[in-house]
Amino acid sequence: MSISGPLDMRYAVGHGNNRVITHVLGGTPRQVPARYDSVDPIRNLDPALPVTLFHGLADDDVDPTNSRRYATALDAAGGSAELHMFDGETHTSLVHRQSPSYTRILDRLTEITRTDIDELRDE
Repeated sequence: MSISGPLDMRYAVGHGNNRVITHVLGGTPRQVPARYDSVDPIRNLDPALPVTLFHGLADDDVDPTNSRRYATALDAAGGSAELHMFDGETHTSLVHRQSPSYTRILDRLTEITRTDIDELRDE
């Protein structure tokens, strides 16, 4: 599960307000490529794990295209990505209780959890 995550960190460095990534990793993808390769989610896909992604379309910090790129890459690798994009939501607004997206995200996470619990019971 990801809420507005920079799931393609190399892309994120050039798209959005992601100075935090270069700070934490100690440089740009050109300067420290091995660091990006080791931690970048899009470079470490696990098709066996289904992923649910939530992203606001008005996000200026992590470009919404970032989540789309990850979903596309995971699907191409034979995995399963469920992508939810929310009009008018910024990087943090969709997790505020006042946001209509907040309830939708919680509802979807509850559904996923219930399904996982039911599957465990059936084993």
